[in-house]
Amino acid sequence: MIAKSLRYLLPAAMAGLLAGCDAVALNTSGILAVGQEDDAFTILLMTLPGEGHVELAKRYEKETRDFTGWKNVFVLHKADRSDLYWGKYRSIEEAQKNLKTAKAYISPIGMRPFTKALTVPLPGKQVGPPEWNIENVKGPYTVLIADFYDIPEAGYVGRKQFAVDYCQKLREKGVEAYYHHGTSHSAVMVGVFDESAVKVIQEENRSPRKEIQDPRVQEIIRRFPFMVNGRESYLKASDPRTGAAVRVREESKFVYIPGRKETLMESESPPPRVKDKPRRPTTAPKGAPVKGDTREAPFSRPGQP
Repeated sequence: MIAKSLRYLLPAAMAGLLAGCDAVALNTSGILAVGQEDDAFTILLMTLPGEGHVELAKRYEKETRDFTGWKNVFVLHKADRSDLYWGKYRSIEEAQKNLKTAKAYISPIGMRPFTKALTVPLPGKQVGPPEWNIENVKGPYTVLIADFYDIPEAGYVGRKQFAVDYCQKLREKGVEAYYHHGTSHSAVMVGVFDESAVKVIQEENRSPRKEIQDPRVQEIIRRFPFMVNGRESYLKASDPRTGAAVRVREESKFVYIPGRKETLMESESPPPRVKDKPRRPTTAPKGAPVKGDTREAPFSRPGQP
């Protein structure tokens, strides 16, 4: 049976899983719960990729401040790009006024450089108790049961908090749940298993394969169907008898704890690992010069200070 994932992408509050599964309510409204005291969001004005992005971002940061008068404009540099941000906010709603201002801004030379601005979680903010972080436990294996990622254009932002909230709900029910925050996805996992949980089967003229030995793994997979952004994930498949298209629940996955592959024998065939699925490469925002680009910068023309 060949299956292709058809995951639900839009946000929705979920009162519980389907009959026969554990009911766990999730907060997927896109806004942190009332009572959040710390700044949790910011406005991503633009992303500057490519060669020379650090110096270009410093220039844009200064010019944005000088020409707009906006306070709290800042830049974060990464290996392949720099991101220009504006402000820190407690909620998405609190950022809406400034987001509209940014999108509507027209520079002195008539350009609108921030039309693609987005409200995003504040970079680098630690979300979740350290003892629930799967990276802080020992053991090579766990079971991946849920994946969360932001969809800013749909108003669904806060994937780290959603994952931690789900962990909390599960732990309140006595489930050993953990979270893992990647660069664009947050995962929820249940249980920690050592190498005795699997047996390596070596068959003649075939690659080694793993067979799950620990009954607790199968029980977790049965109990928790895989979820994406608060909803059960379904796969599109073909009925082997009739060939008709059918929808089947996606199962949770027995995986390596992120970064633990080195604890296993190189000859072993690994189970699916938790993969951080990056978004498509960001294209240069309107007005951002890149290598070979002769367009004008948004704030000044060549020869102008």
